[in-house]
Amino acid sequence: MEQLFYKIRLQGGRVIGPVDIERIKLFIANDKITGIETARLYPTGEWRDINTFPDISAVLLDKLSGKLKVSLPKNESQIEIKKIENESVQEL
Repeated sequence: MEQLFYKIRLQGGRVIGPVDIERIKLFIANDKITGIETARLYPTGEWRDINTFPDISAVLLDKLSGKLKVSLPKNESQIEIKKIENESVQEL
């Protein structure tokens, strides 16, 4: 199966990406993505509610139900989040 990448427009308007589902899990686990964002498939795709992407909405539901598991320890997750946050903002 081909790995999908996304661009995510965060609540404050900042656009991150391209990111894969594993990085999105880190953002969701650390409350950086909460379900009110918009997203699009990378490199092309229409901006739409992040909850309309089945793989992302499944992760959001896992977070809400307490079932979300991330593969990195918490401190490494924070390092990965900071790394992504410090990357340059991509064009829309």
